Amino acid sequence: MNNQPAQNENEVVFILFTSSSDWDNQKSLYPFLRKIKLPHSYSNSGGLAIWSPQNEQLICVSLSDIIILIKRIKANQLWKTEGLAITRRVTEIPLPDDKTEDQLLKTNTIEAQDRDQDKNQQEKYKLVDEVLITLMGEDAINLSTYLSSNQDIIAKMTEWEREFRANKLGHFFEILLEQMNEIDERKLDLAVRQFSWDKINEHEWRCAVPPVSGYVRLGWGGLLWVGIINSHDEEIKRSTNIGELDKAFDWVETELKTITSHPDFVPEQK
Repeated sequence: MNNQPAQNENEVVFILFTSSSDWDNQKSLYPFLRKIKLPHSYSNSGGLAIWSPQNEQLICVSLSDIIILIKRIKANQLWKTEGLAITRRVTEIPLPDDKTEDQLLKTNTIEAQDRDQDKNQQEKYKLVDEVLITLMGEDAINLSTYLSSNQDIIAKMTEWEREFRANKLGHFFEILLEQMNEIDERKLDLAVRQFSWDKINEHEWRCAVPPVSGYVRLGWGGLLWVGIINSHDEEIKRSTNIGELDKAFDWVETELKTITSHPDFVPEQK
């Protein structure tokens, strides 16, 4: 875990934790947090804790909220000037409208009651993003950097969460991850790449320069990308997990350029 260095209590602190015991270990780096306890709902799960010195409050968000936050950061750069909203997805149940006695008498038919009941059912369980805090300026940039430097642990947390909640929230996480991947792929422009690429599977591309070839595909956890170099159909090199799709392509093309420009490289004849 790439934690921030020890800070004073007047600075914003970010801590990724995988469990309540992990939180207890990590908060020991910050003397002013040692007496702060996690909310009970996080006792058996991981998340992101943010210490806000302005109101001396610990704000916690779940892994699904972290994924939404990463998606928001990657979507555009407006947060750098407008602020980065830290949100928690909650269920909003609207209260029923107040009706006078006369209104109730006018609508007191089976058909009207059925329509009202159907409408109420549709209005229930509406998911909304509740803003907990908005980070500005350097604090927002520091959080973005912190999440980027901990990509591997977030990917592992995603995998653990998927396994733990496979029967309940698996589909929900798949949708979130798919949305994030679609954002990366919409930005991708293969026409400006140094090499010629073909999409061979969902979330997988290949660049062939026989006898070597390069691949970009989703890595472990379905959150990060990985680059792979093959020679004679055998893997010879693999990148670490990469957070941005275009950077995974950059890594592969850099390796291919190094290999193909070597004096000993002999391309296969078609």
